[in-house]
Amino acid sequence: MPKRQGSIVIGCGRFGALVADFLSDSDEEVTVLDLHGQAFHKLSPAFGGLSEEGDGRDIDTLRRYEADKVKTLVACCSHDDDNIMISQIAKVFFEIPQVFARINDTSKLPAIEGSGIVPICPTMLSVSEFKRVCEDISLVEKAKKEMEVI
Repeated sequence: MPKRQGSIVIGCGRFGALVADFLSDSDEEVTVLDLHGQAFHKLSPAFGGLSEEGDGRDIDTLRRYEADKVKTLVACCSHDDDNIMISQIAKVFFEIPQVFARINDTSKLPAIEGSGIVPICPTMLSVSEFKRVCEDISLVEKAKKEMEVI
C-alpha cells in the first residue's frame, strides 16, 4: 500500500483557514473544501494548497479529492453534526489514519468516543486554558506574598 500523504481540511471558517495555513506552512499538501467559495479569502496569501468549493459530507466529493490517499482530515465546519458525520466517513469509509473533528457541544463528544477520531473541543480547550491562567495567577500571587515575607 502506498504511503499516505497530505491533508484535507473541510470548512474554511476562521479555525479551518488557520489550520490549513498551518499545514501549508509545514510543507504539507493541503486541500481545503468549503461549500462557499467566498470563505477562501480567510486563507493567508502564502497558502500553498488547493482551495475548492465542495461538500465534504459527500462521499463522491471526498473520493474526487482522493481522501483514500491522505493521512489527515480535519472536519471543522460550522455544525458539530456535520463534523461528526464527516469524521466518521473519513475514519470508517476512507480509513484515514489521523482524523480530527471540531465539536463545540461537549454533549456530542460521545458520538466519536473510542473511534480513533480526535476531538477538538473549543469549549474544553478554553476551560483548560482558563484554569491554567488562574493557576499561573495564583502562583504569581503566592510568590509575591512569599517575597513580602523575605
